[in-house]
Amino acid sequence: MLDVTATAADSAMGVDVSANPTNMPDLDTAGKQSKKPRKNNTQAERLNNWRAFRDAYLDELLRFEGTGTATGCIPTCSKHACLPLHRIQRFNGKFYEHTTLRDAGQIIQLGHDGGPCSHPGRQCRTFVVVDTSGFHEVHLRFCSCLHEEGFISTWAQLLRVGWFPASGERPSTAFTFNVLNFFHQLNHQAKTNLHDFQQTLNHVTDNSGIRSWDRSRPFSDVRGGQGHDPDGVDATQEGALAVECPACPQPDRNLPDDWQSAAEVWLYTLFLMVDANFRLRLKDRGFNDTHLSSGWAYYVNEEKFQTHLTTHHATFGDHNENSTCSAEHKAIINANLKKDGYIASGVAAILCARHMLVRPRGVGDLQKGESKNFNKRISDFPPHMQIDFDQIVLRWGIPKKHIAVHGPNHSKFSFNYLPNVGRTYGEGIESSWSHMNPVAMSTREMGSGARHETLDDHWGAWNWSKIVNFGPHFARSLKRAHDMSIKHQAIFEEYTATFKPEMIAQWTKLMDEWKQHPGIQPDPFEAPELKLEEQQAILIARSKGRKTATELATLHEKHTLHSRRIELWRKIQEVYMPIVGSLLAQ
Repeated sequence: MLDVTATAADSAMGVDVSANPTNMPDLDTAGKQSKKPRKNNTQAERLNNWRAFRDAYLDELLRFEGTGTATGCIPTCSKHACLPLHRIQRFNGKFYEHTTLRDAGQIIQLGHDGGPCSHPGRQCRTFVVVDTSGFHEVHLRFCSCLHEEGFISTWAQLLRVGWFPASGERPSTAFTFNVLNFFHQLNHQAKTNLHDFQQTLNHVTDNSGIRSWDRSRPFSDVRGGQGHDPDGVDATQEGALAVECPACPQPDRNLPDDWQSAAEVWLYTLFLMVDANFRLRLKDRGFNDTHLSSGWAYYVNEEKFQTHLTTHHATFGDHNENSTCSAEHKAIINANLKKDGYIASGVAAILCARHMLVRPRGVGDLQKGESKNFNKRISDFPPHMQIDFDQIVLRWGIPKKHIAVHGPNHSKFSFNYLPNVGRTYGEGIESSWSHMNPVAMSTREMGSGARHETLDDHWGAWNWSKIVNFGPHFARSLKRAHDMSIKHQAIFEEYTATFKPEMIAQWTKLMDEWKQHPGIQPDPFEAPELKLEEQQAILIARSKGRKTATELATLHEKHTLHSRRIELWRKIQEVYMPIVGSLLAQ
């Protein structure tokens, strides 16, 4: 006998008779199973039908995780009564061959925590159970005992033994909680799609290729939810299922009572970053999908979002927005592109810039490129989204990697020079897309509701992984910041000592004046040497790879011009930075 897996849920092959949580039994009073014609409903119709029962499903899931179900074998049961998903072999006289406990005559009786049932169902059903050990065909009977408050629905009996039914009406397939949790984590970590996971289970079950199993459709209908709300699932507030950043400033949670009157109130600044991703598109496949948790996590409420888009389009029409930025960035160049055959051309997301967690209700589908002119557009937002600028000070910054492509006269937006921003990088949202892009190929083929909830699920996993790493990450960052602060302070003081105090005072005055009026005063950071360094880096990058004769001639001309500019700058350095001469000589 070969023991592959046995979950704790396998040991509870029955449930106590209790009140029917849905008052909709599918067993008649005689214990005979009622026969209902199967309906060939669409996925949206099945989900809408299930929506009425999700409070009862949630109650059963919480009951299973709590103390409502015994999960241990009763002393009188045999070993395989507690382990119905064991894979066994039998000797046929020549060799050991694979067989099943069903073929050996095992019948699983649900109800009464594995004890005897006084009114078992008359019909023995052939049932498919999906576990991490593969697909299992079992024989089972449902309990048809009549409680004073009604029968126990078949799907409730399955949930109480740790098997999630694929359907609420005459289920014939169920998934163990073990396999659902395993796929959930595997999908987050390895981005394994449902098809590949199902094929893996096929090979685990029978690698000969003689038989194949297809249980992907009911598997994909399994969704998540929230529990312990006395008002039920429908009372879930927008954004309530999102994993919030505990390190970002949140009044009445992690800030002192007098934070608004603090001398260094800038310490409680909330840093946000926004970016668009054009890989996370959605094809228009004509699906009539439904949303089970619209607006409950990271995506905005789809109905309200579409209403706003319709109203905005009716008011302002469909016009292209010309960019006034000098940056030659792909996202800006393609800002007004819309792919034919796609419902959404991508997504826009808001993350906290210091800790890289996706904000609750901080994601929306793009209809056409990236949006700009925020201050102008905000006046068209719904009233509850308006910003009171008398209460909130809003500053804009350009992340450090992107600042180079925005050209001159952008120092006032640089995180290198903005006051009270620390060493904020602001580019973390770019690396966060590496977590989401691997699922783009599968989500673009989904319906709108399934796609939103799948992406919400992955963003939840991203946020949680960040939080559990906060401790060691902050400890390393604090130590490095302390060491680098001491090092750079010493370098700064040593370099400052090479200049006369009058010169330092003059430069300090220029800096202070520019900080007070950055758009009027000359930019002290637009220094010739910085431009020369940037131009040199560009020339080096363009010199790589094979070039045509014309390209080589152009590069040679630019190199010559750049060398002359460096010679002129050296003469200026000799006047204002006399120490440079000795350094060059060395």
